[in-house]
Amino acid sequence: MGIVGRFVCFVACVLLLGVQECHAFLREIAPGQEVKLGADEGLLLVSVDTLAEIYYVRIQKEGNIFSSAKLQDLKQGVTTKLYAAPAGKYRWDRVGLLANYYYELSDEVEFKFEIRPGVVNYPGDLLFRRSGGTRSRMRTMDRALQAMDWLETQFPSLNSMKFVYIGHYADPFVEHYRKLRAAHPEKKLADLDKLSELPSPLTPSLPIEELWQTGRIASVSVNPAGDLLAESVYEKEKWGIDLIDLRASEVRRLVNPPFRVESMQWFGNRTLVASLGEPGDKNFIAAFHVDNAVGKPLNARNVNLPYTGRVVGGSSPDPRRILIASASPGGKPMVHPVDMTSDASVKNSDRSFDTRLNKGLNDDYLWYADGAGSVRAALAMVGKQISLFYGQSGSYQELIRFKEDDEPYFVPFQVSPNGGLIYGFSDYGRNQRDLVVFDPSTKTIAQTLFSKEGTDIQDVIFNRAGAPIGARYYDSGNLVSSYFDEADRRLNALIEKAFPDKTAVVMSRDDEGKVAILGVDGSDFPFTVYRLDTETRRASLIDEATPSLSKKKWTPSVVVRARGADGQSIEAYLTLPSAAGKRPLIVLAHGGPIGIRDQRHFDPEVQFLAGLGYAVLQVNFRGSEGYGRAYREAAKGGYGTLIEDDIDSAVDAALAAYPLDAGRMCAMGTSYGGYSALMSAVRHPDRFRCVVSISGISDRILSFTASDGAFNAVRRKALEKYIGNPNDGSDALLRTSPIYRLDELKAPVLIVHGTEDERVDYENARRLVRMLNLAGRPPSLIRLQGEGHGIRDMKNRAQTYPLIAAFLSRHLSTAAPPAGEEKRSSPEPAP
Repeated sequence: MGIVGRFVCFVACVLLLGVQECHAFLREIAPGQEVKLGADEGLLLVSVDTLAEIYYVRIQKEGNIFSSAKLQDLKQGVTTKLYAAPAGKYRWDRVGLLANYYYELSDEVEFKFEIRPGVVNYPGDLLFRRSGGTRSRMRTMDRALQAMDWLETQFPSLNSMKFVYIGHYADPFVEHYRKLRAAHPEKKLADLDKLSELPSPLTPSLPIEELWQTGRIASVSVNPAGDLLAESVYEKEKWGIDLIDLRASEVRRLVNPPFRVESMQWFGNRTLVASLGEPGDKNFIAAFHVDNAVGKPLNARNVNLPYTGRVVGGSSPDPRRILIASASPGGKPMVHPVDMTSDASVKNSDRSFDTRLNKGLNDDYLWYADGAGSVRAALAMVGKQISLFYGQSGSYQELIRFKEDDEPYFVPFQVSPNGGLIYGFSDYGRNQRDLVVFDPSTKTIAQTLFSKEGTDIQDVIFNRAGAPIGARYYDSGNLVSSYFDEADRRLNALIEKAFPDKTAVVMSRDDEGKVAILGVDGSDFPFTVYRLDTETRRASLIDEATPSLSKKKWTPSVVVRARGADGQSIEAYLTLPSAAGKRPLIVLAHGGPIGIRDQRHFDPEVQFLAGLGYAVLQVNFRGSEGYGRAYREAAKGGYGTLIEDDIDSAVDAALAAYPLDAGRMCAMGTSYGGYSALMSAVRHPDRFRCVVSISGISDRILSFTASDGAFNAVRRKALEKYIGNPNDGSDALLRTSPIYRLDELKAPVLIVHGTEDERVDYENARRLVRMLNLAGRPPSLIRLQGEGHGIRDMKNRAQTYPLIAAFLSRHLSTAAPPAGEEKRSSPEPAP
């Protein structure tokens, strides 16, 4: 803007706001420029992290449209600027992708902050990521260490000025770090990101790509007659639907869609309807009409829906009345019965807005139909909350309003075949999650269909008519089924006898009960599908999810039971490889920690470690899913303390009962498990020889200031409920944050972290590397460029796990490494 333009803006501002307010402009300060602040001014350090080019980002002072700053022509990466700004309230105001195409942020409280005078104010990095199409996500991330490094490099004269993170919570790391830096003036910034050199990667006996391969079987569904089986498969990065004639053992590939096979459902004996696309999205829908006359090859004729939509669950079994949810020309949701017997019948099916079955509902997005094909219940948005509605034929009443910060009274699953009841889950006022029946007429839970003391229901088993016939839950790490009918219980007993100590569940079965399709797996048994003939009581192999893995011998797990220090019952699983003498032990903590659990399914990571000769202990500590409400809630406030007490108890029990070498143990885990591994080594400096932290938290304050789990007020309130409020009691959070306990962290540390981790931001790794260097014990680091939370990219797995194997081998060899002889590399930056 030229002199004339600035003068015109200033005059307009004076006329609107007065002279004093109109001197409140933000002034950019260039590196090397002398910093001079007015009496009521502070410095504002802003960073924008983007993977796409941005035309501009605007920062605006509240109540003054003339006081703003623009970061323009931002390239991929991080752009950082320093401004002198009057004290007051500001906001990240707008992100412009083009001159007239932008995202407005001004109404979002998450993007507001307040500048204080006389200090360096840092509101966090603005993270901008494209999600596809016109969708993007934006949030702020506290990367104070990265910001302080930039400031130290670009403005060394400001090192003595107070630096303040001005997010929703204070960040005590800033002051803590600056005090340590002041205590070590001899250590320059370039000296504080050294890394301990990793040994050469160990080549695994089985390629990582093979061990971690995606199972080719996604789902199966048998028709009512029990003679045709549909199987959705994913192999060689392509989806397919196979049709298997169970009488003739003939297989035909129906289609290789360019999309995921989201669901399959039989409508009668000869019509298979498939939804193609991602869960929750609008899918392409195809019907396959099958002719499998005896003695003739399988033949199928397909009918495609000419628009996208979703099949509504609970639809009538009649292929002439398949309920399809789609969008009107104005974008409103519509549910209609569609006749998919032919292209002509699809075309002639009424799809007008006035004849929709969900008339009377607004902002609805999920529907529940009865056996006659009528929409009886739906979930809909009411403001920013989800509500359950019930009714039919254009008249619906609200039953339950689900408030994000409240415990739900009832979670719907499916309506009854006659539409008069709703089946679902509830643990409200109960000791565990039960299968219950909700009566819409009284708006109350009318009956408990299944309950097992101290055990959470995982799934409901329905017959083809839509009536519940059983429930599933975990028992000793295996998913088991409990049926209501005596005949079904006898069948289940037969299955459990045929596949002892395995997860063996009926995935689909015919209407007469003669054919059951079983899914079977175990800790040493990759997922496999069998056909059980209930009359001959024989099971025959249909398919293997990972044929190459099924041919190999794997290490089974056993259940270890322990008692916590407070008497709490704890269940753990030990995978113990066959070998002479005592085996070194990897304590592998799961993530979460609340509502997540370990099971005894086939686990590539566990088998990888066992294949190296290590025993692996997985502990379902308090907070883990499946053990009832009290067990889940017992983890509140127990991060780094009570949870790790449980892990200690399980380790003690395993050491007492099995041939394990207590002198050769390593703590390892991902997400919370990575944090737990660090804290276990902090709590027991002499117990663990090493630590492997994958996507692990190092500073618990960052769970509130640099995580998608705390992006809005509701999420932050939930975190405060389980973790504690940093603004009220940050001391407890600091005592259980590894970066504040580094004097006790003696074991060598390997950090594995992705640069695109939005759950546990990379700032956690950056701080841990820096602080370990200040402590004189540089860690090892595997920085995964572009990786998110955990290690999902196969190339990253193939790079990382051989290095983990080498790290473990170095530190868990028979002879302990001499103290102080950890090999160091030359300085290497940790971005």
